[in-house]
Amino acid sequence: MTAPGDGALAWYLRSQADYCATHGSPMYGVLGRALAEDVEAGGITADLLDRWTGPEVSASTVAAEVPALRLLGGLHRLVLARDAPELALYYPSVGGEADVHGAWPVLQSTMREHRAVLRAGVAKAPQTNEVGRSAPLLGGLRHVAAWSGGRPVRLFEIGASGGLNLRVDLLPVGPGQAIDSPLPLPDAPWFDVVERIGGDLHPVDPTTTEGRLTLTSYVWPDDAHRLERLRAALVVAQKKPAQLLQIGAGDLVESIELRPGTVTVLWHSVMWQYVSDAERLRTTAAIERLAGEATPVARFAHIRFEMGADLAPGSPWHHEVRLSTWPGGTERLLGRAPAHGVPVDWLDTP
Repeated sequence: MTAPGDGALAWYLRSQADYCATHGSPMYGVLGRALAEDVEAGGITADLLDRWTGPEVSASTVAAEVPALRLLGGLHRLVLARDAPELALYYPSVGGEADVHGAWPVLQSTMREHRAVLRAGVAKAPQTNEVGRSAPLLGGLRHVAAWSGGRPVRLFEIGASGGLNLRVDLLPVGPGQAIDSPLPLPDAPWFDVVERIGGDLHPVDPTTTEGRLTLTSYVWPDDAHRLERLRAALVVAQKKPAQLLQIGAGDLVESIELRPGTVTVLWHSVMWQYVSDAERLRTTAAIERLAGEATPVARFAHIRFEMGADLAPGSPWHHEVRLSTWPGGTERLLGRAPAHGVPVDWLDTP
């Protein structure tokens, strides 16, 4: 994909910058390219992201672990927490209006001043909980409803973060709404979500100030649409509870038991890339166990919205909505969408 070592990190930072610039954040487009140049110059960015440098680091590993989003999220958090007032002048999420092209010296000084906090932050996977991904989830659930005849849904999510997408049936999803995306199968029967259980190694409580700060920090600060979607979902979370467990993917899926009269749905979105090979094998085995136990009375479905197979320079970084159902073992590609889930290009949409 690119040269090994520091070249992989710089390539990734520029690729992420280009992606941000064309998907709602000109600000991160500018800052991402500045971060790449700073890495090549051996600056503070190279120090903060040193775990992604060296000849043993592959471009695919760097891209999968998204160090740019980790670092930029940490900086946004400082702004939101009012710990970086000079930098805040450039951040629209807190009312900043200064020209982002002048932000780089301030960003550099902020990184130096808060080096320890930012280094701790980049060690953690982003907790985006992107609610735009509720569009592929809700579309997948419409396919499940059509397949099951509208049976009650027990919804489980691995890598659930704050569990906002567990409230998918209550979120403003659809053409012209905050989560603006077409939905498939308009004549599919409606369904009731009777359980909402999410697991995450580091769950975030969206009903607390700390939780809201964490989730907001990973939203691009100049992307008004994503901020609007998040705020709408946070309001729903205050009204509709969901059970969040501090648990890994394998543990959660192994704990699931199918229930007669319902369809048990396992869902995950843009998290598989963060799971270790061992955990993937364990989780996959647990899914296969549930698949083997499914009956016409106690059904099981697996919806996932994950990166497509072809990630390469110049690719659209598309993600795919896939659905598997049991009994029967049918797997289908339902649609494709950008990483934030909006809008979905449904393959079955007339």
